[in-house]
Amino acid sequence: MKYSRTLRGTANGFVSTETLLQHVKYLACEIVTISNGNRYYTASIIENWQLNDGIFEFTFTEGALEFLVETDDPRGDIVKVLFDEIKSK
Repeated sequence: MKYSRTLRGTANGFVSTETLLQHVKYLACEIVTISNGNRYYTASIIENWQLNDGIFEFTFTEGALEFLVETDDPRGDIVKVLFDEIKSK
């Protein structure tokens, strides 16, 4: 599945805001190692995020999102929850 680099919206109510915040805080601390030819680099899964007046706004690191999808990394399931549970604005 292809995800956009940014996600902005409100929780749809199926998952609590607290649970979504736990997911976001976890992913913001997680780092993946990505290979590009003979070079390796590390990247955070979430570059930055904020929650203002019930509106979530995330910027994901593009290379990290691609890595999670291509490798079936279990953290990709958490990213999927965010995209499924936050209605875009």
